[in-house]
Amino acid sequence: MLASTFSAALLLAGCLTTTAWGAGWEQVPWSAPAAKRKPPPGVNAIALLGRNNAYLGAGDGRLLHWDGERLEPVDHPAKVSPRKFVVNADDDVWVFGDDALSLHYDGKAWTRVENPLSRRKPAEGRLWGAGCAAPDRCFAGTRDGRLIEWDGRKWRTARSPVDQERIHAMGFSSRDSGWMVGDGFFARWDGREWGKAEVADVPRMYDLALIGNDWGWAVGDHGALFAYDGAAWKRVDVPGSLFRLRSVACASRTECWAVGEAGAVFGWDGARWRRTRLGTTERLTAVAIAEGTALLGGDRGTLFRRAGAARAAETGRSSEAP
Repeated sequence: MLASTFSAALLLAGCLTTTAWGAGWEQVPWSAPAAKRKPPPGVNAIALLGRNNAYLGAGDGRLLHWDGERLEPVDHPAKVSPRKFVVNADDDVWVFGDDALSLHYDGKAWTRVENPLSRRKPAEGRLWGAGCAAPDRCFAGTRDGRLIEWDGRKWRTARSPVDQERIHAMGFSSRDSGWMVGDGFFARWDGREWGKAEVADVPRMYDLALIGNDWGWAVGDHGALFAYDGAAWKRVDVPGSLFRLRSVACASRTECWAVGEAGAVFGWDGARWRRTRLGTTERLTAVAIAEGTALLGGDRGTLFRRAGAARAAETGRSSEAP
């Protein structure tokens, strides 16, 4: 069962409203030469390393760096769409994507790292979900349910808990505890292996965010929001949440943001989810929080920043949705 305070909070979830809770979001303009095309490409994924330090994966295959004022293209050894970031530290960042893309950032440059899917057909190497339990224990999953694992030196094939089911996201709270979500499933990492979990009424899930071993949220199709209490995932009914939700990020147990189709933005304040309207109907695909700043992005170069977000607590790293 959920802890008593958390249970009480969830009972209030039905009182979803649009309020000033969403105040503070401002649109980030695309600066030349980042605005190479008009309209700018979609934002697939965001890695927020600090208040004014972020990388964006663009739909046209570019990596972009944001310094709080400008977006600048970053040279990298691949021209396919980056879709998932995993941040271990400022000098230890992975990005994954189509055509078995796996790039590593060491604080100075991005380097392409070969993996067991690198030489397969492009459709067989779509790395859509990834996460790291530790810098030397990372995983990346494909659109058809295959899994690869990083041991600190190289990528190798790993046993997957699913077959022919898309793996969309992973999050870890420690080296021995983590979760994976995808097409109609939750799977748990126990430090040794992955195993599917019994969770009722699971649609396609796109992302999750964990804080510690006993708290988290996961989002998916039809506005699905699942709460985690350390023992089980339970779907929470949030009236008004009808849109496909593609990404979720939490700074603390009292501040989370979830984004999705048709400009959908929902904020969690520790008591309830409330819808925020940012004046866009573009599909929103990624949200990230770090060092008191939140960024969200989506189609046609949509990018918003919110200053004053709570500083990130000790959270499990999760990947952004595609």
